[in-house]
Amino acid sequence: MATRLIPDSIRDVIEYRPETGEFFWKAGVAQCRPAGSKAGHLREKDGYYTIYYQGHTYSAHRIAWFLMTGEQPPRLVDHEDTNRSNNKWNNLRNLSYQANSMNRKKSLVGVTRDRKHDVWIAYIYCDGKREHLYWGADFFEACCRRKSAENRLHRPIIHAYALITS
Repeated sequence: MATRLIPDSIRDVIEYRPETGEFFWKAGVAQCRPAGSKAGHLREKDGYYTIYYQGHTYSAHRIAWFLMTGEQPPRLVDHEDTNRSNNKWNNLRNLSYQANSMNRKKSLVGVTRDRKHDVWIAYIYCDGKREHLYWGADFFEACCRRKSAENRLHRPIIHAYALITS
């Protein structure tokens, strides 16, 4: 999918604050967008901030890149902390697709991220039922709870197999 080029004129209408990652409209854009009001909105379906300008929707992190570097953004602008709504300049980076795919590999089976609530969830299936193990901000704790549950629930099966085969 090709990404839309950011128009140069966006510099005249959008103010970006790199320390907070927020965007504001400058004077003279439109009556419905008064100067100083926040620009953009959080897209619920994927967690990205977008800004509608001149009939097109642009990803806020791509606009930030354009405003900070003066260049069109690379194909992939990554959020280092994996929080798609965190558009602080120190959180954005140019990353290859291969390197970006590693973001998804920070987790393990049974540990997932709830982006809406900004928490980690750990779970395991036992006898066809999903057992919730953890819900909180600490990724390490979620992983520990999952590994503990694996050892508790699945270790007897492994030992029984070892006895049969020896």
